[in-house]
Amino acid sequence: MSSPTDLIPDLNPKALLLEPRSIFNKCIIGKTAKNAPIYCKHAIIEALIAEHGMKNKEEAQDHLEFNILVAIQAIDPRLSPMIVEILV
Repeated sequence: MSSPTDLIPDLNPKALLLEPRSIFNKCIIGKTAKNAPIYCKHAIIEALIAEHGMKNKEEAQDHLEFNILVAIQAIDPRLSPMIVEILV
């Protein structure tokens, strides 16, 4: 089974990657047809709590929605990452 970082060389070099990469690269779960990264929403929230100093899930969710997702909307959709919520 491949790891998320195995996908990075195959990504479009102009595609937006979430920063800091040391935290968010492990949240990559795939790539789009245009070779932009696909991130797991749950993994981003967990990474924000564990490694970015967020106090709880609600604070991390707010940060994701109001900082990361808003910024992504301003990027060329061919280069912007996709963030998906996996329902189990």
